[in-house]
Amino acid sequence: MKLALAIGRKEFLGIVKTPMFFSLMSVCSLMWSYNFIRSLLLFAGRSMNNMTEAVSGYEYNIHYAVFAGHLDFVNFILVVLIPALTMKLVAEEKKKETLGLLLTSPVTSAEITVGKFIGGYFSGLVVLLISLMFPGLALFLGDFPIGPLASSYIGLLLVTGLYTAVGLFFSSLTESPIVAVILGVCANIVFWNLGKELQQMSSEWMVKVFEQISLGVHFTHFLKGGVALSSIVYLLSLTALFVYFAERVIESSRWR
Repeated sequence: MKLALAIGRKEFLGIVKTPMFFSLMSVCSLMWSYNFIRSLLLFAGRSMNNMTEAVSGYEYNIHYAVFAGHLDFVNFILVVLIPALTMKLVAEEKKKETLGLLLTSPVTSAEITVGKFIGGYFSGLVVLLISLMFPGLALFLGDFPIGPLASSYIGLLLVTGLYTAVGLFFSSLTESPIVAVILGVCANIVFWNLGKELQQMSSEWMVKVFEQISLGVHFTHFLKGGVALSSIVYLLSLTALFVYFAERVIESSRWR
C-alpha cells in the first residue's frame, strides 16, 4: 500500500503542477463564476419581486434555481476534464517505454494501477474543491439547508471516481494520450446518456434496466437530496471494475 501511495503522490503532483492544469482550472473558474453569479442574481431578482416560482416537489428553491445548474455544469466539465487529466497516466509511460522498467521493479501491477488511480482521483478532487467555493460563498448571503448540496457533492465524488477509472483504463490501452482522451470522453457520455428517452421504450423491464445503469438517473437521486445505497454500490462497483480492467491491461504488458 505504501508503494501505491507513493505512486499516487507522484502522479498527483505530476498533474497539478503542470501549466496545463493551472490553465484548465483558470478557464473552469471563469466559466463557473459567470454561470453561478448570473443564476444567483436572477434568483435574487425574482425573489425580491415575489416572482419565485415554486417547483412541485422541490422544497428548497435556491438549490434548484441556482445550485442544480451549477452542479450540472460541474459534471459536464468533469466528463471532459477528467479524461484529459488521466490521459497520460499509462499512455505516456508506454510511449516513453518506461512502463516496462516500472513493471520490472519490486512493485505489483495492482499497486501501480491503484497508485495511478489515486493520483488521478485526487487531481479530480481539486477540481471539485474549486467548484465548491461558489456555493460556499453563497452561505455569506443567507442561510439555506445544505442537505441537498451535500448529497449532490457526494454524488460528484462518486462519479469523479468512475470518470477517473474509465480514463485510467483507456489510458492503459494506448500509447496516445489524445486517443485516451477521446475514448474516455465518449465512454463517459455513453454512460451518462444511457437513460435518455426512457419514456419512449415500450418494454417496462428495459426501462428498469436502463434506469439502473444510467449515470444520469443515479446522479439525479443525489441532486434531489437523496443518498441511495443502490446508487453508491453501483458507482463504486463500476469504478472498481474499470480499475480492475486497467490492472489486467497493465499486467499483460509485463509479458509483452
